[in-house]
Amino acid sequence: MPFIPIEGCTIDDCVALARRVGREIWERYRIPRLLLRVGGNAPRKNKPRKHPQGQFEGLREEALRNPDRAPDIGEPRLHPTAGAIAVGARNS
Repeated sequence: MPFIPIEGCTIDDCVALARRVGREIWERYRIPRLLLRVGGNAPRKNKPRKHPQGQFEGLREEALRNPDRAPDIGEPRLHPTAGAIAVGARNS
């Protein structure tokens, strides 16, 4: 779920929105959130996270074992049917 600035909106606005939406998705639906690109705010997120690879099955196992693959918000255990959601901000 990318947020991209348009007229009257900055990348900082989009980052704030991505963080807020990701938190709401976790609180409302218990779907963990992976922050992408500029929206990443975990300590290991000094570099942009690229799109998760390994599809649902690979990420489900890897998120439990590897902190670099764990969601930024929510439990490392993924939602049983929805998995996780990638939310972030980007310039284009």
